[in-house]
Amino acid sequence: MGKAADNERLKLRATFFNNLSVACFVTGLFIPYLALLRGWGQSMNFFEALVTGGWASARGDALGFLAIVVALSLSYIFRRRADKIAQSIQD
Repeated sequence: MGKAADNERLKLRATFFNNLSVACFVTGLFIPYLALLRGWGQSMNFFEALVTGGWASARGDALGFLAIVVALSLSYIFRRRADKIAQSIQD
């Protein structure tokens, strides 16, 4: 393939990883935020359970926070990968 075709393939690959990054960001930030708004009073039970030591009732909320951290971390990783691929495009 020519240089233009290689560059186009790299651009598409970088776009793919960038789109994965956006999807993880939306999943990790906006969806839990909307769920938090829906059950606002229940989210306070998580912090109360942590203070009183009731981990059994707080386990579901803790897994939700863990999912947020994982999704946002993946978003960062995919974005860095897209930047690395985009930098390898030749003039």
